Amino acid sequence: MDFMYYLLIPPMKRTVFWFPEGLGRWPAALAVRGLGLHEVMRPILIDRPTGTHDYLLMHFHSPVKVFTGGGLQSFPAGTFWIWRPGDRHTFGSTEARWSHSWIHCGGSSIEATLTTSGLRFAEPIPLGDSEVTDRHLRTIKNEIGGHAQPDLLILQSIFVIWVQELQRASNPGRGERRVPQRLTAVRTFIEENVHRPLTLKQMADRTHLSVSHFCGEFRRGFGVSPIEYVLRFRMQQALHFLRDLNLSVAEVAERVGFNDAFYFSKQFKKRCGVSPLTYRKTFFQSAEPQTGSVKSPRP
Repeated sequence: MDFMYYLLIPPMKRTVFWFPEGLGRWPAALAVRGLGLHEVMRPILIDRPTGTHDYLLMHFHSPVKVFTGGGLQSFPAGTFWIWRPGDRHTFGSTEARWSHSWIHCGGSSIEATLTTSGLRFAEPIPLGDSEVTDRHLRTIKNEIGGHAQPDLLILQSIFVIWVQELQRASNPGRGERRVPQRLTAVRTFIEENVHRPLTLKQMADRTHLSVSHFCGEFRRGFGVSPIEYVLRFRMQQALHFLRDLNLSVAEVAERVGFNDAFYFSKQFKKRCGVSPLTYRKTFFQSAEPQTGSVKSPRP
């Protein structure tokens, strides 16, 4: 099989956006190299035998062939794919024009969200309608292109919601199952008490279940363990509190349930790619006071 190697084909209208200038300013938690919205391609087969260094998420709006399982296979329009760094990318059509929407992205936040999502890598995910992908790619594009400094918390939230919607769209039956009220009550308890120490026994007692039974039921309901949910929520709140330049990192740690600021910083860096101080300096440097008075960062 002869492959035509990747060529950058100018689309009929501007639907492809690259953001190389922003990469140096973004922390390791999340970076977007570029995205395309309904990019139209001439008959061609793109082949990257060793993939790229980042994640590639792609929705095909046309029938295409994709390399999987050791060979090229045909797939209908409406097929969605997620490739990890290093996964082979071979896709397209040599018979007719075809179109796709896509995003190149990476970072510890992206990796954590995707690897815990249950979505398959380098395998077809039948979605049909591209509305979910189109909507979130436009929102990401607008956040990056519409601001001098994109907001990491907003981008993370967009990506997490997109992945959640992809999960629901790829597993229609999952969305029909209601989460038991006792679990939603525990979730509310977690979110209202994020500043306090929380134990599995505390949470399990609220459902009148054993710890092991509670953990299994919570994972089935929300897709992650109770401890993972608590840590994710604490990090989301920490990103919010770090915007307030009146709060020290130790005070932020205390507000999200960490008595040890060093341990908080370690967990923050593990999950967000940078230390809390680096995150604050990277994203809110322009908001730091110039004359000794503290002014709030942009909302």
